[in-house]
Amino acid sequence: MSTTSQGSVALRRQSQLKIQCYYDLLTERIVHFTLASFRQNDQAASPHILSVCRANDLILRDLGYFVINVFEKLMARGCCFISRLRLDVILSDPTTGQPLQLLDLLRGKALLDRPVLMGASGKLPVRLVAVKLPEQVAAKRRRERKNNRDKRLVYNARTKFLLGYEIFVTNVDEEQLDSSQVLSAYGLRWRIEILFKAYSDALTTEPLSILKLMQWFALFIPTLLLAKIVKKPSGSSDVHARYPNTAPMKSGPDSILSLAPIP
Repeated sequence: MSTTSQGSVALRRQSQLKIQCYYDLLTERIVHFTLASFRQNDQAASPHILSVCRANDLILRDLGYFVINVFEKLMARGCCFISRLRLDVILSDPTTGQPLQLLDLLRGKALLDRPVLMGASGKLPVRLVAVKLPEQVAAKRRRERKNNRDKRLVYNARTKFLLGYEIFVTNVDEEQLDSSQVLSAYGLRWRIEILFKAYSDALTTEPLSILKLMQWFALFIPTLLLAKIVKKPSGSSDVHARYPNTAPMKSGPDSILSLAPIP
């Protein structure tokens, strides 16, 4: 397998597979599934969503799939998205066209919700939503970033400050989802991430034979989700009632808010 599915050079692994999967949360079914080499990064797989998305889909994207060109194509197809913001992306003011600095926008604020233009060309209109994290959570994120072995990840005064916030971009307007609902909707991803982490840890406890690997895929593929899609419901939808075990974005016992239908 090392000739077709090469593994991590840094970890000296001969062969690794990466799963790319899209899951419809409302119908509870996989709508796209592929296996690829570990060396194919998530950005290269980002355009795969275009083969399955439909108008009025709400797509929840992990940061690894952040590609502005793909966001543009999703908007052209009438799709909605919520994604974490890549911190090196250029933002500008929709009225003046002048560059915006995240530090200036966030300093002294616990919540930010405003329109911006995204990208070097400054042509993609999106909504910037940011919420300040509890200090304990922010401190943990900063420690992890500072100690990360990936030297490509910058850690400086700017990054340290921004790691104190969860920052998103979306093309869903405020009448459809307010800022708290944007956070709660994106929080739907975390139940899947936790399950994926649990299964991943279980796989590393002992060497796997091909038979065991096939059995594991047959049992757990439906929850190996690296990107997800929330489809438009036919009417109002109470997300928490449908998914009672979903973990909200913020800490604490709060429930997921109702997700307004996307017209």
